[in-house]
Amino acid sequence: MANAYWKTAGRVPSTLDVDPAFAALIGPGDSLLDMGCGDGRSLAEMAERPECGRGVGRVGPAPLWAGVDVNPPGLRAAMARGLPGVAFVQGDLGRLPFAAKCFDYGVMHAVLTTLETPGTRLAVLCEAARVLRRGLSFSDFLLTPGIPLYRERYQRGFVETGEQGTFRVMENDRHLYTAHHYTLEELRELFQAAGFHTLQMRRVTSRTRSGNEINGVVGMAFHS
Repeated sequence: MANAYWKTAGRVPSTLDVDPAFAALIGPGDSLLDMGCGDGRSLAEMAERPECGRGVGRVGPAPLWAGVDVNPPGLRAAMARGLPGVAFVQGDLGRLPFAAKCFDYGVMHAVLTTLETPGTRLAVLCEAARVLRRGLSFSDFLLTPGIPLYRERYQRGFVETGEQGTFRVMENDRHLYTAHHYTLEELRELFQAAGFHTLQMRRVTSRTRSGNEINGVVGMAFHS
């Protein structure tokens, strides 16, 4: 399901941070899955928080923490962090290799923007809803037509793809991947269709992997 670029690219670090409001929900007894974990930075940051570090103060086995990604270089970097007891697994977000409801919470940073079609986006969020018992923290990019670079990309992308907000990212004449920027209403409808019934979102300014500052969104989605 993932674009070949994301499977083979060198290390792709996340530019987005864990939402403090979401981190505050995670206790030492909660299991956590980072979907599109990259080099494991988000899980490492969460593990450093004294109130939610994996298994802090527990007697017996610690809860399961895991990261899943399609990118082998990113996973190698994640495993090199040496996070105690945290599993990193290669897998497709549209077909997660986990049983239903086996994690309490999930994290998804700058993942939805990489999914090329509405069907793929819905499939990934349905998988998230399937494996999570409670909720999902997400952050991603919103339409930013006020910046000429992106306005031109949206205009060209609409001609090429037929979808507003979708555009091809190029390197010289080489097509790297196709990206999508959202409206808040589009995200709301997408999460509801996937089975998340309570949604909290706020607009932020985000920095992309290429260093551009654009409109972004930080949110949490819950089953009830």
